Amino acid sequence: MDYKDHSKNKPGLNLLTPAELSNELGVCRRTLRRWEKAGMLPSICLNKRVVRFRRCDVETMLERFSVEGRAR
Repeated sequence: MDYKDHSKNKPGLNLLTPAELSNELGVCRRTLRRWEKAGMLPSICLNKRVVRFRRCDVETMLERFSVEGRAR
């Protein structure tokens, strides 16, 4: 079984590169880095130069901030 096929079966393992995530959200990679440093978006550091984001963490962040935005 291919790794990508395996990750589709387990949403918690669905990893996104910074480029993929920035394209999907329509923000620059620098914005992702700011969110990561601020603790808003958890990341997985595979080594010093390789960072990935879990789709479930991204969805949680988006839900949290869309709910906070509506509460104002």
